[in-house]
Amino acid sequence: MGPVLTRASPAEPIPPEGTDAAPALVARALSKRFAGRTVLHRLDLDLHRGEVRGLLGHNGSGKSTFVKILSGYHQPEPGAALTVCGQPVAFTRSGHDPAHGLMSFVHQDLGLVATATIVETFGVGRYLTGLGGRISWRRERSQLAAALARFGVDLPPDRTIAEIPVTDRAILAIARAFDRLADRRQGVLVLDEPTAFLPQDGVERVCAAIRTVAHHGVGVLLVTHNIPQALAITERITVLRDGHRVLEEPTTALTTQRLVTAMVTEPVGAQTTSRARRPRSREVALAVRDLGGAGTRGVSFDVRAGEIVGLTGLMGSGFQRVPYLLFGATAARSGSACVHGDPLPLPRLTPARAIRAGLCLVPGDRARHAAVLDAPAADNITLGDLARHVRRGLLRQDRVVAHASALMDQAGVQPLAPGRDLRTFSGGNQQKAVLAKWLARAPRVLLLDEPVHGVDVSSRAQIFTRLAALADAGTAIVLASIDHDDLVAVCDTVLVLANGRITARLHGETLTAQRMLTACYQHTRTPDETV
Repeated sequence: MGPVLTRASPAEPIPPEGTDAAPALVARALSKRFAGRTVLHRLDLDLHRGEVRGLLGHNGSGKSTFVKILSGYHQPEPGAALTVCGQPVAFTRSGHDPAHGLMSFVHQDLGLVATATIVETFGVGRYLTGLGGRISWRRERSQLAAALARFGVDLPPDRTIAEIPVTDRAILAIARAFDRLADRRQGVLVLDEPTAFLPQDGVERVCAAIRTVAHHGVGVLLVTHNIPQALAITERITVLRDGHRVLEEPTTALTTQRLVTAMVTEPVGAQTTSRARRPRSREVALAVRDLGGAGTRGVSFDVRAGEIVGLTGLMGSGFQRVPYLLFGATAARSGSACVHGDPLPLPRLTPARAIRAGLCLVPGDRARHAAVLDAPAADNITLGDLARHVRRGLLRQDRVVAHASALMDQAGVQPLAPGRDLRTFSGGNQQKAVLAKWLARAPRVLLLDEPVHGVDVSSRAQIFTRLAALADAGTAIVLASIDHDDLVAVCDTVLVLANGRITARLHGETLTAQRMLTACYQHTRTPDETV
């Protein structure tokens, strides 16, 4: 069991000398529209000095848009007003300086370069210089040591980011952002999911670092999906839903269930997908037992022939790693699997062996892991099965193009131009081409990670229709996604993971978006309990 977070007592900020007690942040009537759709509706939000304020909301709630407005990445609609420590912020078409050093940000990816040293990373963007304008590494090391000491951390300055634990990386990012404030006794620090991918033993250390920042008088805005963490460390919590502020109360007045209800209002008895009520084959196509590795542990489940099983959870819960572990793309530490009764030892599994066993994987990052965008569509689609087009030791390009054309037509890829580079196709048609490549192998088990991410509405519907038809023909499908509405629409069963373990199995009448979201946060439920 990981460390238990306890509810924090209100911070006692140290007020900056010679200043009035103006709020750290006052936002009024912040709105944002994209393509005629309002994604943030006249948001008002105050943040006191020395306060840790939680900002919660499900995907698409408007949290990220609000943070991007604060950072100057987006310009709000006319009529918005923003002040930081009493200073008004002017919005311009070219963005704005985040309040002249009074706001600092730590984004989810932490903004660190794996191959850079700690001291290089800490100083990037504002290196201290000496005579002749050269970087003074002596001063940089001294500044780094002082900044880390505030958080009780001592890191070797010449070690690379890749060589230090992930928790130390998060604390380094917070220390750097805190050091960037023009006055470290006032200002605003915005943290976007700082603990999403941390091991359990690192969460409490980062929370302690957040409390340290607040104790100095800085207002901290904590954007998070982690309800237990928000309840433990914040003084107030604001919840956004569909761009609206739907809840704002002192943390002591809130519970997990109230926050979940505020984020998702779907009634508990909401209608489920028709697929979930249709009978499936009794034959187990994929049996997974005690899978462990890449942040998962003890993961066990069955997928019947013709069944679509969804995997979901909060960021960092481990659900998205499962397809890669089952395909051998990520090394499993433990566990076993059977495909239609044939054993598949996971710790020694390779992608080549998985393919021979009848498994195929559609990765989530299309550009990096699923396609060669600067190669023709025909080459991408036939890349995994070129041997069938070889005659007398030569690759017959005419056969490659003909085969690719047939597969593209079957998958609905537009335009039907196999000679064009895949990069020139829309995101939806790129994804249909990637799917066509793997479906040409007639997989017995299809593994997918976010198969409709960055895909237009029409292509999204076509992809889901094809997956349903594939399942109806007997293929077992495992689909990892953070989009709960998609999972409700296409899956027969959904497994929810938290802290690397399955915490709920939802199917039939229990398969709704609200129950899914509730299960994501209620980590203490037993694996076989339906929420």
